[in-house]
Amino acid sequence: MGKRKRRSYSRKGYGNWGGKYTFYGVLLVFGVVIIYNLFITFVHNLKIALSKIPTWGLKEWLICIFIVGGLATLYILADRQTKRRYFTDQAFRPFNPKKGRTIFEITAGFSSRDFEIFVADLYRYSGYHTEVTPQSNDNGKDIILTKNKEITYVECKMYSEGNNIGRPPLQKLHGAMSKDKIERGLFITTSAFTKTAQDYVRGTGIELVDGYDLVKLIGKVRPELIYEDIVPETEPIL
Repeated sequence: MGKRKRRSYSRKGYGNWGGKYTFYGVLLVFGVVIIYNLFITFVHNLKIALSKIPTWGLKEWLICIFIVGGLATLYILADRQTKRRYFTDQAFRPFNPKKGRTIFEITAGFSSRDFEIFVADLYRYSGYHTEVTPQSNDNGKDIILTKNKEITYVECKMYSEGNNIGRPPLQKLHGAMSKDKIERGLFITTSAFTKTAQDYVRGTGIELVDGYDLVKLIGKVRPELIYEDIVPETEPIL
């Protein structure tokens, strides 16, 4: 039997300066050094600026007010533009007018997020300032309504017919209201509420809006989505 050949292994040094991880490590070190130097420079310049405040004249104060006011204006405009993307002057989505349309026909094809934005749009048409909260970490409310300085928390659930809302979701909304000291809440669903849920909300400040109530609201503010005798805005009125 022939002598077994010893298998050779490739031994790569861990200190290979040509490796990609070494490159990323060096890049990270340089990044940290640069950020640290920028931070130190910023703090140093800030201390100098603050030390000169007592000697500021009218010109310096006007420049400071102009800069701060400009930044605040940009923030407000950016915030409004971010919220405006949810709400336009047009319908949320096109519908073919049909008399007696049910809430399930109106919301057919909606995602849960679509339903939240649609409900917010309805209340905007009703005269509220509306804000849709983020999909994650909404802290127990999907929409925040404001009217005459009164804040209302709204939770939305797009459920199928017969899948009624019980007590637990209402407790979550009530918990969010109690935490932020909000006195009024709305729980809106396409389905209905159980007897236990109806009993629970007494004295909590929460108003229940089921699918039937939601259709009535749509009939008031967006009747063209339900009734066939409404003339669409795109057609001339003779």
